[in-house]
Amino acid sequence: MERILSLINKETYFMIDIDGVCIDTIQRLEQNSPLITSGKMTWEEHVNKSKQINHSLDILRHVQKKLKRISFLTKNECLEEYLAKIKYVRRQGIYIPFISVPIFMNKSLIIQPSHYSGNIILIDDNDTNLKDWEKNGGISVFFDNGDNSISSKYPKIKSLRFLNDVAKQK
Repeated sequence: MERILSLINKETYFMIDIDGVCIDTIQRLEQNSPLITSGKMTWEEHVNKSKQINHSLDILRHVQKKLKRISFLTKNECLEEYLAKIKYVRRQGIYIPFISVPIFMNKSLIIQPSHYSGNIILIDDNDTNLKDWEKNGGISVFFDNGDNSISSKYPKIKSLRFLNDVAKQK
């Protein structure tokens, strides 16, 4: 935690993945994918059944007014999935901006870390996303949601609680 806090200053931007960091959509996608593909379940139904991970949404609701350099950076299969995530999060009282990334693209292509002089943190549960982010000049933080059997070389967190400390400094 101290390692992560030492990387942060008042100009730091935070990009937070939704799936696997804030809500458990990715953990249930393998099970629900055939239903979504066949039309027996909509993306909205899939997302609406989500549960938050380690109080992530509660923390974001609490810090959103103080931390203005924060956005969701999320990969989406389609527009329906993207809209379902937005609606779900808004119903939770969270108004942080959303940035959508097509599933076949790298997050660093949409938000270029080098543009922010490397002062931009991606919090993600996907090591491939983090590797690309770091390669392109960003700071990568691995979110261990408990479902990951991956050992990551990046600083690891299990909660977004550190954002409470960052918000207090504002």
